Amino acid sequence: MFTFEDPIAADPKTVVCPFIDVLDYETFQYRAQDEGARGAFDWEFFYKRLPITEEDKKHPSRPFDSPVMAGGLFAIDRKWFWDLGGYDPGLDIWGGEQYELSFKIWQCHGRMVDAPCSRIGHIYRKFAPFPNPGIGDFVGKQFDLSWHKDIRVHGRTMCWDVSTSVFHAPIIIFNCHGMKGNQFWKYNLETNQLYHQVSNLCLDCNRDTKELYMSKCEDSVVSQKWEFTKMNSTALATLWKEKLH
Repeated sequence: MFTFEDPIAADPKTVVCPFIDVLDYETFQYRAQDEGARGAFDWEFFYKRLPITEEDKKHPSRPFDSPVMAGGLFAIDRKWFWDLGGYDPGLDIWGGEQYELSFKIWQCHGRMVDAPCSRIGHIYRKFAPFPNPGIGDFVGKQFDLSWHKDIRVHGRTMCWDVSTSVFHAPIIIFNCHGMKGNQFWKYNLETNQLYHQVSNLCLDCNRDTKELYMSKCEDSVVSQKWEFTKMNSTALATLWKEKLH
């Protein structure tokens, strides 16, 4: 079995990332995210996860190369981190650090691996602890699926945001940025489901606790059915056909 430190001990320019599992925000229930994937990104710099290679599947306990880290959770030699310049001082809050550090690691002849035998539980909060996060219970308030393709708190510039693709991912309220991505939603007129383009999941809920979260899209699940009091069916049908890019 490989330990978390083995790759760094063999080469100080190797950065090791654990598998990031999910700790439920309210119950602390632990759920495995999956059995590994390689970090990547698309041309709009949205974080993506790609399947591991067939060769790596033959060695399920061995650390495997990954182009981009998820960010925040990793082990790195202290000297190597500062030789790279640390984090860019222009990074004020969450977002973008995984690319900035990953690129520097590769450009400076380093290596980045994910370690299957190391798993860390991460709490995905229901709100963003950043400036103007719009903290609070938002179930039951009025929301609009706007022409920006986001879901906005009625009369405000706060939007629903989903920052992870894991099952049961929470919905947070964050400043509307109009750039789609984590705030890009579609409405399926045939199934009455709200579809999140980046995560490929649908809006779901627990009617007893009034909790909103993301689940695998299933047409037959009643808790994934949503209705709008006013809507433009033609515009929604056009939006449903629109791709992310």
